[in-house]
Amino acid sequence: MSAISTKIFGHDTALDVKNFFCELYGLGYSVKEIEEYFLNDLPDEDDIEELCPFWTGFALVEWEYGVLSDSVRDKAKDVILNYSDATLFFTKKDQEARAIELQKLYEKLDTVNPKPKKRRKTFVFRTEWNHGDIYAIQICNKYLYFHVCGIFSRPYLIEGLYKDELYIKVFDCISDELLGVEHFQSGIKYKQLDTYFNEPVFLKWLWCIGVREKTNLEKKVILVGNLSTENERVSSVSGNYQFREFENTLCRLFGLS
Repeated sequence: MSAISTKIFGHDTALDVKNFFCELYGLGYSVKEIEEYFLNDLPDEDDIEELCPFWTGFALVEWEYGVLSDSVRDKAKDVILNYSDATLFFTKKDQEARAIELQKLYEKLDTVNPKPKKRRKTFVFRTEWNHGDIYAIQICNKYLYFHVCGIFSRPYLIEGLYKDELYIKVFDCISDELLGVEHFQSGIKYKQLDTYFNEPVFLKWLWCIGVREKTNLEKKVILVGNLSTENERVSSVSGNYQFREFENTLCRLFGLS
């Protein structure tokens, strides 16, 4: 089964429900609207492996935010009593631990959270960069360069949650003075990140960041120009970095300190 622990959110389905709820709630959707989305994609009543974590995860996240509805509470309690997934865990110890977690939740659902979580605005990354843009970033008095080789929107059920997904390659180039776009027109050579995978793609999924990290990087980069390439979508990436690791990784790649 898709569980890494016996906790309520230790199951992939429960965690997905929690994340989806938080994202929609952070966009300003009402609890009723969110529940309507969930009702359109309910697990089968006979699928205990999905049914139990779905409803228990749904009920717990609503309880945590202090917005637990009667219908979700009643369904979760019914599932705990009649469709428990505790017996699906592999060891007796885990089965007993899961049963305890479900019983704790059953009792909790009849209470009101004294310290409900606050609604936090969902950050949806939309890039202002364009496909083919070449950017320079100055590190240790040197200029390093990277290329935006692909921009895609991550598919999502809710259009408001579409997030831009960027594929970036780093040029095998370092200079003391800022270079112009003509320097890169004669031939494109990218920095090899990993000789085993022989994969020059450096950065993927730039939307996996916070607003502050995105803003800090955008203040530092310099647009050199645009050199369009064919959009590239890579299924396997040897270097999957986020903005917060960008400068440190560049330093390691080019031996800067």
